[in-house]
Amino acid sequence: MTLSQFEGGGLSAQERQPDTATEKKKEEAHAQSAGSERTNQTTHAQPKPVSQSSNWLRIGLYGGIHALQLLTAIITLAGIADQARYGPSGICILYIQDYKVDQANPGYYLFNANSSACSGIMGLSAASMLLALIIGAASLYYIVRAEFRAVRLIFGMAVISIVETLIAFLMAIIATIGINTTCNQFVQAGFSCGTIFSGGFFEQETTATYPKSLGVVNAAVVSSWICCLSWAAYAALEVLNWRNSV
Repeated sequence: MTLSQFEGGGLSAQERQPDTATEKKKEEAHAQSAGSERTNQTTHAQPKPVSQSSNWLRIGLYGGIHALQLLTAIITLAGIADQARYGPSGICILYIQDYKVDQANPGYYLFNANSSACSGIMGLSAASMLLALIIGAASLYYIVRAEFRAVRLIFGMAVISIVETLIAFLMAIIATIGINTTCNQFVQAGFSCGTIFSGGFFEQETTATYPKSLGVVNAAVVSSWICCLSWAAYAALEVLNWRNSV
């Protein structure tokens, strides 16, 4: 009997073809799996961690700015509340008008003090204190823990800091113009502003005199400008962080 070339344990072409197709499918599946793994690695790649020394520098920078925001707001609030107002009714010495001699009592001077600037400055400085505590705590929380903030959170904190910068600027402008207006009234009458403040003020309904310190009021005014600058610095940092994150 004559054996064919495919007998005796040999494999025909039809028998070999399925093995070749199976190998190709396995190779294609392996390639797709490898590509998927590379895609997942790219998609879930983590940002480079911040070095410890760099993180300490950020803590010092942001912590210093927030501490300055809080401290200057406190000085402004306390200075205006204690030295720019007097009497039981809390008369504001800023923006006084019509400073003149009291004709009924020579040696005394009268003026109109109807401004609500002191209350406005106190309210704005109190708001600045509150925001300094909230924003400061939030920003330092993420820095200390070396956690990355969401883009929306960075954007929100940048917007809030810009708004607070404008509020602090308004506070500083009101305080500056207010004390300058008052001192101009005293100077036009031939007196030194500091002398009038230290001599004291009184209400017509009372005999008590309330001496005040012009230096403390000026310190509160300067502090309001520093508060504005500290918020502007923080706003610039947050805007830069937002631009780098998008």
